[in-house]
Amino acid sequence: MKNRILFVTSSSDIGGTERQLLHLLAGLDRNSWEPAVYSLVGDGELLRRAESLEVRAEQAPQGLRNARHHFAHIVREFEPKISHIFGLRADLLARRKCKSAGATVISGIRNTDPWRRWWHVWLDRVSSFSVDLFVSNSQAGRQSRIQREGFSPSRIVVIPNGIELPETTANPSGDGIRIGLVGNYRHRKGHDLALKALARILPDYPDARLVFAGVDFMDGELQKQIASLNLDDHVEDLGFQEDVASLLQSLDLYIQPSRYEGTPNTLMEAMATGLPCIASEVGGVPEVLRDEQDGILIPPEDEGALAAAMKQLMADETRRKELGSSARKRIEEAFSMEALVARHDWLYKELLKGGFRPELRTELEGQTTKREARDGS
Repeated sequence: MKNRILFVTSSSDIGGTERQLLHLLAGLDRNSWEPAVYSLVGDGELLRRAESLEVRAEQAPQGLRNARHHFAHIVREFEPKISHIFGLRADLLARRKCKSAGATVISGIRNTDPWRRWWHVWLDRVSSFSVDLFVSNSQAGRQSRIQREGFSPSRIVVIPNGIELPETTANPSGDGIRIGLVGNYRHRKGHDLALKALARILPDYPDARLVFAGVDFMDGELQKQIASLNLDDHVEDLGFQEDVASLLQSLDLYIQPSRYEGTPNTLMEAMATGLPCIASEVGGVPEVLRDEQDGILIPPEDEGALAAAMKQLMADETRRKELGSSARKRIEEAFSMEALVARHDWLYKELLKGGFRPELRTELEGQTTKREARDGS
């Protein structure tokens, strides 16, 4: 008999969390699992893609009361054995309801969330009594919940993001230096820092171009910044791009000047493409990109350091190739999509067999260490 697992997300827009979930849905063994997805708000793209994978997908109706009644109906009808929840809004809706229905409840930690105020922390703590286990995608995210929310270390395990290794690596056209930043346009992603860094390097590299791709959540503010810095001829504002892989393959260099992060998928995808990368030393980024081995780490909020690192790599094609090759190998050995699916599958089955055990974290980390040692041999 298949075990039913209900994934609950705060948003049905496509971001890093939603992309990882779609990979997980595609990889889970359907002989063992019957998944379903429920989202609170958004444009519904996650749900449409889930349905294309033959996964049941539902979006909450508008209004808190309507959403609560609708979700309760879904839980009663679907009767999940496991509920895996992503995002505080989804946590507040689903944790208690799923626990009272007899499901094993997992809450995802996808970021360090430094923006949280006391009431966010309080709400997370109060509703955490319905959670059996937290799964973070980075050690940084795990530590943030231990230190700020006061969660028990034994209740938080880490399963890193996974990336599919593309068959084709970066192959830029040679027409100038194209520097990419892929991610939804939000203040925390540091697009403004990238623009200021570009303005600094243009006197030495007038053919440099910055390529942005993502959904605009800044209400046109980014375009105003481009115009104010007179960078219209040096920035490609592509908006949302379905084919991120082809875009990455057209670049010479990738940057991720985020103000805070969990584990950014697009940085990992750029590394898997064999691109030399520059990223802020925040959140789980240093767990993926090793400074001067797979790329360059810079302090957050420092466009001067970003500009200096960009100039350093733009001037040295050999170094760019060395870092890009090492970055691809790093993803292949430690952050494969197969590992992501296998680790979740193992964890779900262990929870169904015996519920939460404090030893789960050490067992999962031991499994991860063995796998990485094997893949790196």
